[in-house]
Amino acid sequence: MKSNLSSEETTNFLIEQYINKGKSTYEIAEQLNTYPNKVRRLLVKAGVELRNKSTAQSNAITTGRHKHPTKGTTRSEEDKIKISDGMYNHWSNKKGRLKQKNNGNPCRLRTGKNCGRQQRKLSDALARRGPKWKNSSTGS
Repeated sequence: MKSNLSSEETTNFLIEQYINKGKSTYEIAEQLNTYPNKVRRLLVKAGVELRNKSTAQSNAITTGRHKHPTKGTTRSEEDKIKISDGMYNHWSNKKGRLKQKNNGNPCRLRTGKNCGRQQRKLSDALARRGPKWKNSSTGS
């Protein structure tokens, strides 16, 4: 950082640039001829909440530092169909993997965990009796 700045002046400068002017840690680092990670560490030390990746990307697009990745691009019908087919295949395969994972175990479908043999028996018995079945041990 600039050696002629005191630590308080540096912190105030960083906060002014990052929060008030909306500059990124990269832009501030370029100004001060240092590394972006050093700027990030000083901001964290000063108690500044850093932007998440989504907000930082939106900020970079808004200020013109980066261009939007898909704005202005046109896709051919062939490309659109390939994308659509790829998404369909992806989700179809996921459903198939879920069926393979649970191996017909009703507990696995409900809880995401394997159940013991006794618990499966109880689960099957309750399913056969239906939702209106009342527990006889409680006297209901």
